[in-house]
Amino acid sequence: GLARVDAGKGHPVRLVVAGTARFERDAIRSARTRAVGAMGVAIALVVSLGTLVLREQRREHEASARLADERREHERDEELGRTNRLASLAALSLGIGHELSTPLGVILGRVEQLSADPGTDAGKKKALLAIEEQVVRIRSVLQGFLSLARGDAPTMTRMRASVVVKSSIALVEHRFHAAKVKLETDLDEAAHIACDASLLAQVVINLLVNATVAAPPGTCVRVRVKVRGRDVVLEVTDEGEGISDESARRATEPFFTTRAHEGGSGLGLSIAREIVSHHGGTLVVRARDAEGRDPSRRGTVALVTLPLVELGKDAQ
Repeated sequence: GLARVDAGKGHPVRLVVAGTARFERDAIRSARTRAVGAMGVAIALVVSLGTLVLREQRREHEASARLADERREHERDEELGRTNRLASLAALSLGIGHELSTPLGVILGRVEQLSADPGTDAGKKKALLAIEEQVVRIRSVLQGFLSLARGDAPTMTRMRASVVVKSSIALVEHRFHAAKVKLETDLDEAAHIACDASLLAQVVINLLVNATVAAPPGTCVRVRVKVRGRDVVLEVTDEGEGISDESARRATEPFFTTRAHEGGSGLGLSIAREIVSHHGGTLVVRARDAEGRDPSRRGTVALVTLPLVELGKDAQ
C-alpha cells in the first residue's frame, strides 16, 4: 500500500491504505468473472460441437436407413421378378411337357411295332432299340421336369457322383470330338450323393455343352469331382474367353443369355440351378481367374455343390 507522514505537525500520522483491499477484491471478482465467462464459452463450444456431431450422425443414420430400405426394396423387386419368371417357366414347362408327351408316345409305339415285325432284320432292330432307349430317356427327363414344375420332390437314390458324370459324358462326348476340344476328368469315386440320376445328368450335360461351346479348338475342358468337407463338388472348367462379373451374377436367371445370336434360350442354367436346388445344393458360375491375378488363366468355371452322403446298400 501507499503510506504518507505529515511532518509539519510534528507527530506520526496514520498510514493511509489507498484502496488496497478493494483493489484486490475487484481483481479477484474480475478474474472469477473472466474464468466463468471462459468456462461458459467452452461449454457453449462443446455443446455446439456435440450438437453438430449428433446432427451429422443422425443424418448419416437416416441416409444409411434410406439406403437399406432402397436396397431391400430392390432385392424384393428382384425376388418378385425372379419368382414371376420361375412361375412363367413352370407354366411353360407344363405346357411343353403336355404337348411333347403325345408325339413321344406315338414314336415309342411305332418303334415297338416295327421291332416286333418278323420282317425286320437284326441291324434295323438294333437301330430301333437305340431309338426306343432315347425316347424312354426323353420321357423320363420330361416327367422329372414336370414333377419339379409341379413342386414335387425328385426321387433320390444314393450313388457315386462319378456314375452320373460318366453317363453324361457318354451322351455328349461326340461334341468334344467335333469341336476339337480335349476332355479331361478327375473323378473321386468316394464322392457319394443322393440324387435323381436322370435330372442331375441334365445339369452335367448342360455344363458340358456350355463348356464345349465356350472352349476354342485345341483347348481343354476339365471335369472334376471331389469331396470337400461334408460336400461333393462337381467342377467344370473351360479355357474360353471367360465371363464378366455381371454375366456370372445373372447366369442362372431365367431367360438370361449371352448367346441370343446363337439361339441361346437362357433356360439351361436356370433349370440346372432349380434341379441342383431341389437336391439341396448350389450352382455357381464364375470366371476361372475370379481375382484377376493371372490374365493367362482365361475361362469359366461352373461349380455344383451337393451334400455328401454315406454309401448304402442300395447305392450304385
